Amino acid sequence: MGIQNLKDALYDARTEGDLYTIARTVMILQHFGEEGALTKKEKKDLRKRLEQARAGETTLASWLPPGYVIARWLMLVKHFSPKAFKLTKKDKKLIKQAFDEYRQQGNFFQMASLKQTCDAIGVTLTTVLSHAEQLNLERELATMK
Repeated sequence: MGIQNLKDALYDARTEGDLYTIARTVMILQHFGEEGALTKKEKKDLRKRLEQARAGETTLASWLPPGYVIARWLMLVKHFSPKAFKLTKKDKKLIKQAFDEYRQQGNFFQMASLKQTCDAIGVTLTTVLSHAEQLNLERELATMK
């Protein structure tokens, strides 16, 4: 996806009020050295969404485990409002449960996605994987870079 496509996606997300897509797109644009920032209201709303996710409200796709959703909002809060970033014991527990759920499903793509998010927010996953699982996870991680 080119820079202009990302800027177009950001415009569309703002038009639709899709906060998660707004924040992720701005984050990606910044990664590529492009100008982009959240508004004060968007930053405030990020923290609200994290609290809603912690309260069990659906803030992303309803099929995602709560720990995965919390991890994604934590990543965004840490990036855009580092002073507001606070990881709780309950967050860590739910995140680890999500990872274990994906492991049981054999969903290595989601495991890799969650692992990258955990690395970004400072959560260490202590799940012991079999050799085959570790290879599959590493393969997915490699495709994401």
